[in-house]
Amino acid sequence: MVIFNFIEKKMTDKKTIHEWEDELGFWVLDPDGFDRTDKDLFKRKFTKEEFLNNCAISTLEDVGKYFEVLKESKIKPECSCKKSDSWRCAKEQNSRDLACSCGCHKINI
Repeated sequence: MVIFNFIEKKMTDKKTIHEWEDELGFWVLDPDGFDRTDKDLFKRKFTKEEFLNNCAISTLEDVGKYFEVLKESKIKPECSCKKSDSWRCAKEQNSRDLACSCGCHKINI
């Protein structure tokens, strides 16, 4: 029971964008995946899943680190068409493009 409560708490922890950046080791250069009209965006708290999903369509400083965090956390960003749940680099290894595996959605990150 104690272990379950610990796991449940970790999944629902909420932090600001900057707190998640510091913890996860990559930085959001342009938060275009977040609601940029929100005047309190950088004060608002997100779960890890919410943060990573919004990062999928934001411009990031270290795409490789983002993919590492996704793999470790087993969280997958959703494709807008809902046909795919897997993502890949769209071009070469150091690409800043992310694409869903069904090919309908391509995002510059």
